[in-house]
Amino acid sequence: MIFILRHGQTDWNLVHRIQGCGADIPLNDTGREQAQNRARIFDGRQFDALITSPLSRAVETGAILTENARVGEVLTDERLKERDFRHLDGTQTTGMPLSFYLSDIDGIEPTDELFDRFSESVRDIAGRYDGDVMIVSHGAAVGTWIAKQLGGTGFELHNLACSTADKDGKLDGYNLEDYQILAKLEQKTDADGQTVRSGDAS
Repeated sequence: MIFILRHGQTDWNLVHRIQGCGADIPLNDTGREQAQNRARIFDGRQFDALITSPLSRAVETGAILTENARVGEVLTDERLKERDFRHLDGTQTTGMPLSFYLSDIDGIEPTDELFDRFSESVRDIAGRYDGDVMIVSHGAAVGTWIAKQLGGTGFELHNLACSTADKDGKLDGYNLEDYQILAKLEQKTDADGQTVRSGDAS
């Protein structure tokens, strides 16, 4: 299973400023606390890899989430970066509809290009590893990947929101609660490629 999480809060999140891939804004103390709280569910878990966007807010979130997990490789992938909002970076979005982040606007990265690069990364990761993998990315990037598979225009992905992808790199679940994440952590795949839960009769 691939676990895809949004990074923790930054000061720009707090004041509703757009922060694309050109704005490397670090986590604030609340963001670090959010990551520490969510990390508890991953304590002691085995991940073949932790793969994050190269932006510092994603890298630090991933390090906190896996501090007490067992991780094979730790990598960054440029394709997991936030959408390139270009001249809109730093713009305040208070009062703007949520769909704004997933809309096509002249001068910024088209949503189809964002979807294609993010999807390519997830598919590559799904094909490379047999075990669980954690990805840490960004709100518009993950949100676009989800919305285009569901046929929607956008929905809220809070900081540390967790989504999942299956072994084909396709959406499996989104905005998961802790108990749902735990259930997916307990899933295993049998010799026929069928999903079973730990403790099921073989």
